[in-house]
Amino acid sequence: MAEQFSAIRSFVLNTSSYTPITCPGQYNYYEIIGTSDGSAMIRSSDGTDAHSYPFGQNSWYSFGAPSSPYLTQPRFSPYLNVGTVVTYLKAVQGTPTVYVEFMQ
Repeated sequence: MAEQFSAIRSFVLNTSSYTPITCPGQYNYYEIIGTSDGSAMIRSSDGTDAHSYPFGQNSWYSFGAPSSPYLTQPRFSPYLNVGTVVTYLKAVQGTPTVYVEFMQ
């Protein structure tokens, strides 16, 4: 199987609880592209309102992690692994789908 350099995943959000956004593979970067309806959402570092901030409508967010200093492969060693929770998101209204792209 060919190495996959990016993966786009979707997560359904709601207004009552934070959805953990989990990494589907070994990547160093992720970008929250936005919601299916362009609605606003709330991002939290730990799934609580105490450590959160709102995204405006049609907003996006990206995060790039450095490659691990413990290189185990010639090209890179991923910082984010399968199942790593990279952030938490909650809808401001309705139940939109949010799209997140993970990249090496």
